Amino acid sequence: MRTFTLLLFCCLTATAFGQDSTQTLKSRYYSDKIAVGVFDKTLSDSLEYANKLHPAQLYTICGSFYRDSMLNEAAVVYLIARNRYRLYNKTNPNYEASADGALAGSFSSIFGSVVTPYLQENLENFAHVLKFSGTWYKENKYFYFDYPENDSLYQLQTDAMLQLSDTLLNHPEEYIQQLENKRKEREELMKKYEEELDDEFEDMPSED
Repeated sequence: MRTFTLLLFCCLTATAFGQDSTQTLKSRYYSDKIAVGVFDKTLSDSLEYANKLHPAQLYTICGSFYRDSMLNEAAVVYLIARNRYRLYNKTNPNYEASADGALAGSFSSIFGSVVTPYLQENLENFAHVLKFSGTWYKENKYFYFDYPENDSLYQLQTDAMLQLSDTLLNHPEEYIQQLENKRKEREELMKKYEEELDDEFEDMPSED
């Protein structure tokens, strides 16, 4: 792990995250169980094959990588597929919310539920996945339909991936803060739920 990352954790521990230790944050967001920035050579071949196909085909490839436990590759394809499907639906003159709209949402939800937690296990690896995805997206521009804002929409998607990659590599503290806030919100909601459940059981009439 690079030196700046260790220094970052020291700063975060002393300021934003209170009682959380440096080691806790490191294990939470920089797992050493993940091969950082490692991608199988079949990834590029698979993306080239699906480049001009319907975006749903990209999700099929994502699923294949996931089944083979190739999670970095699945994550790259997921990010590209999500952006491609958004572009497809935005520019499709015959777009139907009940058809491609619903399918895109379902794919994004299903695959996102497994890919996103994986990416957040190691933010340095997440940055490399974004870098690979954004660079490929930039170098393999493809428009499904003739649409006046194609170029600007594509540029927005590309910039978003590459900028987040740069942020995670060089200034990850803000993103970590957001993740910590969400984690604590979930914990508070779960605690509230358990307390309300306990109250319900206490209010139940006794069988005596």
